[in-house]
Amino acid sequence: MALHFNFTKIANKDSVCFIKATEDSPMDGIKKGDDIISPATNAMIWMTMFVGIGQLTEKTAPEFYARMVMSDKLNDIPAKQRLSWEDVQRHIGLSTNVTYETAAKWAKRCVLARLTDDAKRYTKLVQEKAEGAVNA
Repeated sequence: MALHFNFTKIANKDSVCFIKATEDSPMDGIKKGDDIISPATNAMIWMTMFVGIGQLTEKTAPEFYARMVMSDKLNDIPAKQRLSWEDVQRHIGLSTNVTYETAAKWAKRCVLARLTDDAKRYTKLVQEKAEGAVNA
């Protein structure tokens, strides 16, 4: 399913969601000076899928931010690369076609994904170590 988004309810959407292209990008059909989606807005759009919250409102913003920080920690994203609380606040009004996940369902999805990834990684390390011992 495609990810659809809407900026129309974001206050100051023109200055929050868009920046001017600093150079031509012919492969993307972009010319220097064109309005393009800002990196923070692009990240916020995609983050709605990670956090399981498609409607960013005053009410959902704290949970959105808490889930975002937890997701970043689970995925080893350094703090300096994370979106800020201010980014979240500036994007209140953003909506996507992501369906709301309860906190329990979201936590289960995120933790199970991390556990599965870690188990595969550790299994591979054990196998490589065993193979190294056999070949020595």
